[in-house]
Amino acid sequence: MIAVVDSSKPVRYLGRAKLPVEVLPFARCAVEHRLKELDAPVAARRMLDGDLFVTDQKAMIYDLDFGRIDAPAELSRWLDSIPGVIRHGLFLDQIYSVVPADG
Repeated sequence: MIAVVDSSKPVRYLGRAKLPVEVLPFARCAVEHRLKELDAPVAARRMLDGDLFVTDQKAMIYDLDFGRIDAPAELSRWLDSIPGVIRHGLFLDQIYSVVPADG
């Protein structure tokens, strides 16, 4: 995968922004319970123009505020282990090249 990013994307450490987590709608309660059980910082479900945002696949996006993420591989594995989590914003093994969009 090649990521095209603008100048706002590069950061010194992960966690400056909230981490998006895509969740299957039928698993919402179970995922929320698992996140709370392990004290994950559940932020609000993503909204768009006052309505609950859903993806093309009808999934929901949770924006989690972990603060500084010092162990991204461990967090990625933990999120991947939760049934109902489709994917998340930690692209640790998927991006092979980064191309600046603005120069």
